[in-house]
Amino acid sequence: MHVFDFTEKPEYLAIADYGFGRVFAGADFARWLIANGHLVEVPSANAQTGDLVAFFKEGKFKHVGLLQPNGRVVSKWGIGHLYDHGLLEVPESYGSEIRFFKGLSYDEAYDRFAQFAEQKGIPFETADS
Repeated sequence: MHVFDFTEKPEYLAIADYGFGRVFAGADFARWLIANGHLVEVPSANAQTGDLVAFFKEGKFKHVGLLQPNGRVVSKWGIGHLYDHGLLEVPESYGSEIRFFKGLSYDEAYDRFAQFAEQKGIPFETADS
């Protein structure tokens, strides 16, 4: 939720709260974005502030954060606090394969989340409907 600025946004919460939290902006959503080509990968040398830093273990997505101006990452670990950390200063379970993706605007991320939620059976209308 943090990397897409969804935290405490009423339109996001309306979807995430529907059906007892069956659908939320977590790992499944990130995997869906990647699998459906909604995130554009960028070479590490071209990554910019605000881009997504995704962590993989054995080729499987595990975690994501936001690249900061100083080359560090801000990410939320579970339901805990936000952490400012170096690229490899993450729990071992997040893996050591790092890929960078162009950041999404809030509006684009929300539209993608609405599509994801509809595919998961959440009934509501999107701007595209």
